[in-house]
Amino acid sequence: MTDNKNQIELKTGKHWVSEDQIFHSKFMIPAGCPMIDSRMIKEHLEVIHHFLGDRKLPFLIDLTTSESVLSFDALKKWGQSEFLNDHRLVEAYVVNNLADLIFMKQHIRLNKIQYPAIVFQGRKLAIEWLKSYTIKHNPSRHCHNQMKMTTN
Repeated sequence: MTDNKNQIELKTGKHWVSEDQIFHSKFMIPAGCPMIDSRMIKEHLEVIHHFLGDRKLPFLIDLTTSESVLSFDALKKWGQSEFLNDHRLVEAYVVNNLADLIFMKQHIRLNKIQYPAIVFQGRKLAIEWLKSYTIKHNPSRHCHNQMKMTTN
C-alpha cells in the first residue's frame, strides 16, 4: 500500500481527493483474479475511512477500464458501508459500456442506496453533476471552496 497526504494506492485500486474536493476511486484487478471481491473491498473501506478523516465529500467511482470489475457482493458492501456513509455526500459512477450502465443502475436500485447516486457514461458529466449537487445541497461548503480558490 502506498499512502501519502493526497492519495492511497492498493494492489486493487487507488483513491485520492482532487483540488475540487471530490473523492475519486479507481479499481484495478490484480493478475490472476477474475474480479474484485468483498474481501478486497473491505481493505479499501478500512484505509479510506482513515484517509478521509472527518471530511464528507462527493464520491466519483471510475469503472471505465476493462480491469474494473467488481463483484455484486463487493458493490453491495461498498454501497452500504457505514464507514463510507460517514464520508459520502453523493456518489457518481462512471462506466463506458451499456452492460456496466445497466449493472450499476441495478446495483443502486436493488441495494436501496441511502444517498444520491447516479451512473454516467462520461467523466465530465459526472463531475459536473457532483459539483452542482454539492452547491445545491451544501451551499456553505461551496462558499468555503470559493473563498479558498480566490485566496490562492
